[in-house]
Amino acid sequence: MQRKPVQHAELEPEYLDIVAGGRTQVLRREYRPSSPGHDASHYYQTLSDPIPGATLEEANALLNRYNAPTAAGMSGEGNDPHATQGWVAIPHTSIPIGSVTMTRGVGDDGHAWVKNTTDTLHPLHGTITRTVVDSPEGFRIMTVGEGHGTGPIPIAGDLRHELNAKYGPEIFQQLDDNMLHHWTPHPAHDTAQPHAAPQPHAEPHAAPQPHAAPQPPPHTDPQLHTDPAQPHADPGRAEPQRSFPSYP
Repeated sequence: MQRKPVQHAELEPEYLDIVAGGRTQVLRREYRPSSPGHDASHYYQTLSDPIPGATLEEANALLNRYNAPTAAGMSGEGNDPHATQGWVAIPHTSIPIGSVTMTRGVGDDGHAWVKNTTDTLHPLHGTITRTVVDSPEGFRIMTVGEGHGTGPIPIAGDLRHELNAKYGPEIFQQLDDNMLHHWTPHPAHDTAQPHAAPQPHAEPHAAPQPHAAPQPPPHTDPQLHTDPAQPHADPGRAEPQRSFPSYP
């Protein structure tokens, strides 16, 4: 299928080098502590490896399953692709650390996106939006995590944003790695030659031989074969006696 180009003007210039290959890359990582007149904030971007051989529909399906770092997303076969809420787990464990609300959609270009918003008691306040994007090597998943202010619970606001910037990119690297681990590329097909329907087995046809005059068998006894117009007699078999009528 024809892929529509996606503009990435918001990315840093290093994007052009990153799309050449490699594992999930951290494009940006920012943390800004609070200051008079300014809230604390964080921002990060990651870009996954290309999904080998995936169509847009398959990449969209993968995104909806691996949208958030739940236990199933980080080490299993992904989340319910229709879920609207889930529990994020501590990396490398199944211990829940906080819940997120999931919003799903598809852009005008047909590329899926999922936005995860941390709920009130989640220690890492903010939103994480994951989107299917194009690259020269195939479809990838871009992750953008961001947040500002103290959130519903004004406790340790600066620390929560600092932890988001420090650990968020690596958490989504692990999520992308597990997604690619569970993806099976399509087997290669030889499209140059059409596949012919199997034919039933047939015995090879013998090449026609030119007609040859009958030859007497080797070591022929002249007494047994005197008339070439008559068939060969079998010397090992007695001919039956024939009787002829007599006429006066």
